[in-house]
Amino acid sequence: MATPAKSGTGNTPLSLNEHAAQLRTQAAKLLETTGENKKAFRYQATATVIQSTIELCNRVFEQPMPAELKAMIHTLTQTIGSIKQDTTNIKHTTDIITTTAPS
Repeated sequence: MATPAKSGTGNTPLSLNEHAAQLRTQAAKLLETTGENKKAFRYQATATVIQSTIELCNRVFEQPMPAELKAMIHTLTQTIGSIKQDTTNIKHTTDIITTTAPS
């Protein structure tokens, strides 16, 4: 799994859900601040929202794709099946050695 992205603003939340909540709050504040005058966007407020959006997107893109997860699970399932078969073979071999050992 990917590690959390470092924030340029220094206050990125730990989870994606927290980051999305922060982004939503910042965007809502930005919209409230603008009010009727849409041209009144301040650079700092806009830059914070844009930077947070970029960081959230980067964190999402670091996550494995569903196809990758499916491939990992398939490989793991095959490995577990092989281990089970090996364990069964060892048990059978041990039983044969135990029952046919010379007295």
